[in-house]
Amino acid sequence: MEATAPDSLLPARLGPAEKRALDLLSDWPWATRQELAGLMGVSVRRVSQVAAGLQEYGLVNRQRHPSGGLRRRMQRVLGVEDFHELFELEHPSQES
Repeated sequence: MEATAPDSLLPARLGPAEKRALDLLSDWPWATRQELAGLMGVSVRRVSQVAAGLQEYGLVNRQRHPSGGLRRRMQRVLGVEDFHELFELEHPSQES
C-alpha cells in the first residue's frame, strides 16, 4: 500500500482484507488481534499485516490495552470506579 495516496482515492486503494478489518473494528473497536483473526478467518500474522497497512493511512491506532482482568484489579487496588481516570491521554502534535 502506498501511504501517499490522496484521501479521495483511499477507498479504491484499500483491499478487501483492509475493508473487512475496518468493518469489524467499527463494530468491535477493542477486539484483540486474535479475536479479529478469528472473525476474519485469517492468521494473527495476517491481521498484523493488515493493521500495519491501515496504520500507514492513519485509519487505525495499534496501541496495547490492558486486559479486562488487569483493569479490574488495578481499579480495585487503586479504589477507582472508572479505569480512564487512571491515565491522561497524550496526543502527539500533528505536523503538516
